[in-house]
Amino acid sequence: METQNDFMILRETVNKAVSQYNELRKRIDWRDAGKSATIYRLAKPFQTGYFTIAIAGKMSSGKSTFINSLIGENLLPTGIFQTTSGITWIVSSDKRYMEVTYADGKKKTFTENLEQELQKLVAVPDEFHSLPINDLNILIKGDDDLKSILQKKEGIEEKTKTSSDEKLWKAYVAATPKSKIADEVVIYLPLPDEYKGWRIVDTPGIGAIGGIQQATRELITSKEGDNNVVDAVILLHNGAEGVEGTTVNTFAEEVKKSMGNLAQGRLFFVLTHAAHSDFLNNIEGHLERAYNNFSNKLAIPQERVTYVDSLIHRFLVDAKKSHRDFSSLKSLKTPLDGWSEKDWKALKDALSPFYMSIMEEEDIELSNKSLFSLLESVSRFEILRELLYEFLNTEKEKAFNELLSLIKSELTSYGVSLRNDIKAVSNGQAAVEKEIKKAEEEGRRLNLALVKVQQTATPGAIEKNFKFIDAELLQLSTLSSIDEVRTKYMQIIEEGLSAQEKFFATLINDFSNFVGGFSNESVTFQSLDLKDLERQAQNKATTQVPDLDRSKEIVKKKSSGRKEVIKTYPYKKDKIDFDQKRREFTALVVKEGRHITSVYTLGLIVKVKEFFDIVSSSINEKTKKTIERLEEYKKRMAHSEAILNELRAKLAAVDSQLEELKKLED
Repeated sequence: METQNDFMILRETVNKAVSQYNELRKRIDWRDAGKSATIYRLAKPFQTGYFTIAIAGKMSSGKSTFINSLIGENLLPTGIFQTTSGITWIVSSDKRYMEVTYADGKKKTFTENLEQELQKLVAVPDEFHSLPINDLNILIKGDDDLKSILQKKEGIEEKTKTSSDEKLWKAYVAATPKSKIADEVVIYLPLPDEYKGWRIVDTPGIGAIGGIQQATRELITSKEGDNNVVDAVILLHNGAEGVEGTTVNTFAEEVKKSMGNLAQGRLFFVLTHAAHSDFLNNIEGHLERAYNNFSNKLAIPQERVTYVDSLIHRFLVDAKKSHRDFSSLKSLKTPLDGWSEKDWKALKDALSPFYMSIMEEEDIELSNKSLFSLLESVSRFEILRELLYEFLNTEKEKAFNELLSLIKSELTSYGVSLRNDIKAVSNGQAAVEKEIKKAEEEGRRLNLALVKVQQTATPGAIEKNFKFIDAELLQLSTLSSIDEVRTKYMQIIEEGLSAQEKFFATLINDFSNFVGGFSNESVTFQSLDLKDLERQAQNKATTQVPDLDRSKEIVKKKSSGRKEVIKTYPYKKDKIDFDQKRREFTALVVKEGRHITSVYTLGLIVKVKEFFDIVSSSINEKTKKTIERLEEYKKRMAHSEAILNELRAKLAAVDSQLEELKKLED
């Protein structure tokens, strides 16, 4: 089944609509800027943006295999428990290359052997698998020296539920300078046609050592202008492991605690390893438990809870391309191109029951057709893609329809203005003079209306409107963990920005024709370095205690002449009071958050004044230009027919463009 790329269709349509709009403005000498700045702003995410999907999941969920199957090639290393890099971006591009930014700020571009280079970048050597790699890398990137890192060992191991020898920590730090830690990896690939214009983001594994990483949370909540950087988040869980029990509940609670409602409306839940017998034998039961554990807890619509098998999907794609005959088990003896021995063995084990199932059916012949048909019932990537496209259409078409509606409104408004001018000029000088008086009266009316709105948006009113942020910040002290404080803080910021959008939408409502290039995007909350605040909190909650694991023997000579060996403990280590750390962290977040809110509110007051200044200036300027245009008609009344011909030509061009816009809407 071939799926059309709806995002690229929307992009092409937007490009055409904006291009036609620009050409019309030039052709008819349309000088009034009108809503053009807003039109260009709404068009930008389609013209230069992407449809972005973040993939998150437990380490056992087969995240890399899932992404490889999605993009149609074996790019990401599989079977790796931990990785040394953070977020990996896979971006639709005409060219194939990889850009890596290292922790020391240096960048490097790779154009060949991307799979091997990526393996070198992210794979953790076997001897270091037991270490909390993410936490160690954060310390290395923060320029902590070896002594400082070792002092934090006990606290980090308590937090990450790990335990390893100090020598191993020393060895990893010595082998891992900042210049070897990949901070960001961006891979540009010619993706399959159905994924052009997409970005797929591989996030650090949930439930990896250290839990959900801050980088993942920040990515999911970050913005590009008015829009979320991430459009959809796919949570993966290994269906073969079952969808019940403590581990699964912990996973659901971890996601809820770490993301809160920040990703609400954008989540999908996908069970992987659907070809496993433990899953296949009770699909409905697994889905029912998935609904209970994830759909209900995380507000994921049931239609966005589904299952796939990445390995089977990859086989189907490659097998169809190869045109080989797979009508017997013997045909699996030779791997398809690009398959490792390990992956091919796993595939053969997975396929065997399906071969046996068909062979047991007397009325079904074992052939590529019957085999592929059965495998597609568990692969289900086409179904997942349809779900994503349905979501894309719903979300992106909102912005798309808003853009086309705005262009239509702009054209219609300009058409009304031209018709009024044609009518006035046709009816003679007295009618033109009447229009001049109407323009003067409208200018006065709008200025009076603006004054009334200004009285509802005084600095005091603005401060009162956003006072709820301060109240919610104070409530952070009631939370029981640093993760909850961090997530709730981001939710508060999101609520503040949402309130700002509503506030400006109310202001703009009556003056949408006069806001010009005004944008409230620059009014945002300063970034709060939560990692640094956690470091400060840990320092305050850390005391030095004797290290009972490291002793030193002192030999003393007694009066009798005999020597006595005394074991002493002169070495110190850090001991962290985690409850105090939470309290200190919360206090710092509240303090810094209130300061940031105060600065934000002042910025908002300045922005509101700028809004009123722009609208007032625009009203006066448009009134002045309207009167000047009408006065020009008065002077040229002796050549009224020439004026009418010019106006009718412009109107015909506008009406023609409206017809073209209807075609694009359809």
